[in-house]
Amino acid sequence: MTGLCAVLVWWWATGGTWLIVTTPSMGSYAPVGTLLWVRPTAIDDVRIGEVISFRNPRTPSQTY
Repeated sequence: MTGLCAVLVWWWATGGTWLIVTTPSMGSYAPVGTLLWVRPTAIDDVRIGEVISFRNPRTPSQTY
């Protein structure tokens, strides 16, 4: 249990958060209700085929 707590604290400390998929837009990859672990990363670290989430500056309260 201590290891799990350490991972959760590390995740949160590095900017990590959790999102829940609320629309079917991700198809079978992440169906509605899926819990996603996300954290900030540099754009240079993003690779083809990876799933990303982002916030549009015009609608900062929504995550896409």
